[in-house]
Amino acid sequence: MEEIIPAKRKAPVRRTRKQIVKLLKDYQSREGMTIIEFCKQHDINKSSFYNWQKRYGTKQSRLGKPTGFVSLELPPAFIQPAVNVSALFAEVKGIRLYQVVSCEYLKHLLS
Repeated sequence: MEEIIPAKRKAPVRRTRKQIVKLLKDYQSREGMTIIEFCKQHDINKSSFYNWQKRYGTKQSRLGKPTGFVSLELPPAFIQPAVNVSALFAEVKGIRLYQVVSCEYLKHLLS
């Protein structure tokens, strides 16, 4: 009868802030590598990597999408005159609207 030997767990490696930032920059410089592949290569827990990205990561997106506020220019046809500017009219997915807007305007904002 074969005896099953449980795998030994590795002790978690504590990394300094500098090491974490270096790893994140190293990941950003590698094109085409998934996070899972990178984590396996560097023996990093995937959850830890995502937490590091959230805490120490740069504000640049890997997909080239801008982060933060984006200027939005709409043709005058999308904009309707304000009815009551002093009150909040609606809030859609974190976007606050202070006036009545068309459906096309909302679709443009959320796309």
